[in-house]
Amino acid sequence: MKKTFVLIVLLIFSFSFANDLSNDLFIFKNIGILSLEYPWTDELNLNLKSDENIIFVENADYYTVNLGSLENIKYKIVGNYEDLKETLSNYIVTISSNPLILRDSLNPTYIYFYNNFLGLWCKTESDYLKEILNNKVFYAKNIKGLVQISKPISWDLFYNLKENGDLFVTYNINGVLDEKYNVYLIDEIINEIHVQERTLKSMSINADYIPEIINESAVIKFGEITPFNGVYSKVIKLGTIKKYEDINYLNINFYSSSFENRYLSIIREFENTKDNGLGIPIINGKLYLFTKKDNKEFINKVSNLPKTNINSKVEINLGQSWNSTADLNILRDNRTNEFVDRTFDININSSEKTKIVISGQAMKLLSIKGNYLSKIENSDKITIYVQGKQKLEVNIRSTIK
Repeated sequence: MKKTFVLIVLLIFSFSFANDLSNDLFIFKNIGILSLEYPWTDELNLNLKSDENIIFVENADYYTVNLGSLENIKYKIVGNYEDLKETLSNYIVTISSNPLILRDSLNPTYIYFYNNFLGLWCKTESDYLKEILNNKVFYAKNIKGLVQISKPISWDLFYNLKENGDLFVTYNINGVLDEKYNVYLIDEIINEIHVQERTLKSMSINADYIPEIINESAVIKFGEITPFNGVYSKVIKLGTIKKYEDINYLNINFYSSSFENRYLSIIREFENTKDNGLGIPIINGKLYLFTKKDNKEFINKVSNLPKTNINSKVEINLGQSWNSTADLNILRDNRTNEFVDRTFDININSSEKTKIVISGQAMKLLSIKGNYLSKIENSDKITIYVQGKQKLEVNIRSTIK
């Protein structure tokens, strides 16, 4: 069985809390990492499920993952390694590497495993594979410190935004847990794991369910969760956005061609600040927007809440307008070996506020003719706000590097 391994550095987060639990579970978007701390122990035996794997042992003389008791499994002794080679053909599939279980492709009725108690290879019917895989035992000699185990568990989220500005997040944890854990959600995706220890000492997360940025990752202190099988959900109100604005939006590339009667997009724009009722790191996720009619509140749009840092502006795409359009005419296009000068004639056909964004590289705004509310200049993006029906003539230079 061919496997593709992706090498990922997994950061081990160690936090300090007043009421810390012994079992910490760090759940990434696609896998969970159970973190256990042991005092010095002469011999440690730990039962593992088939889908659990040891990924990090901080300090031990040695450790192994072997098969546990085989009392209910009927098997036949093959012998040593040389006996195994004589029994199998040249077409072998590795079903599990830890513990090592093999299958002969020419005779898939049986599987072959190494019996640590006998020190010999054995064979049994393939029907017993699940029982063998669910019978793993982690053994360590003179072990002390951190042991981390991967578990098949994941999480995601979605948002609900009410018309009055109330913003809710729903966290969904997907999988099976058979005991209580102290959980942290980490907004990262990892594949096959190689662990590098990086301990963050005396770093506490104070607010439950609110993301914090730690080592460039969004981490959520979820707290204690009880055993479940399926989906474990929690709804949290993140805040109330005091002021937001639904405005028209026109995006133009510096090298855009002329166009006529293009429908404008609509965006909901607000400041992600504490003064505006929020001020938290926003993790990217699906967003359900509510509206009201006849005193009944219901979902009328589905969009996406983009990743946004604190004290930054949030833009939510609300789709296309029904009655606001724009025309673009390229008045001049002068090109040299050093720069390109273009003059844009922008005609906004709307009674509402419009945000015009011109994107490109190494740009400089040379002039604007016409009425506008405000402008923001960056080398890769020039933003202009206008109110109502307006006609602008915008001259921009892009330097050729």
